[in-house]
Amino acid sequence: MSYSTQSKSVSSLIDEIESNNYFLPAIQREFVWPSGKIESLFDSLLRDYPVGTLLLWDVGKEAVDEFQFYELIRNFDVRERHNTKANLNYRERCIGILDGQQRITSLYIGLLGSYKEKLPRKHKKTFGAYPEKKLYNPSCPLSR
Repeated sequence: MSYSTQSKSVSSLIDEIESNNYFLPAIQREFVWPSGKIESLFDSLLRDYPVGTLLLWDVGKEAVDEFQFYELIRNFDVRERHNTKANLNYRERCIGILDGQQRITSLYIGLLGSYKEKLPRKHKKTFGAYPEKKLYNPSCPLSR
């Protein structure tokens, strides 16, 4: 087994996710970060603070077929926390996220997705109790 270190921009990381190259091994827990933690991550990035390293697994063909993987969540809803099972049939390789899943998913949600959580003092069955929040401006020409 070998390892390598490399820097990756947030933009290239998001491109890799959108190209369906990053997946979660079944051993990973579900996404659990509250919206405030996502905001803090973006605040740290904008202040140029370090946000930690990622541990990624370059999975070859033999392991792709041997292990179960899940897709990353783009549009998070606290009522539906489960990731979708990934169909990796006929893939030669993929990248498994071993450490950093909460941060990577938060970046994905913050830059391209949405987050739904219950508003305080609203009953869970009340209309509008779970509004969709977006960190980015979807009408911006730079948004995908």
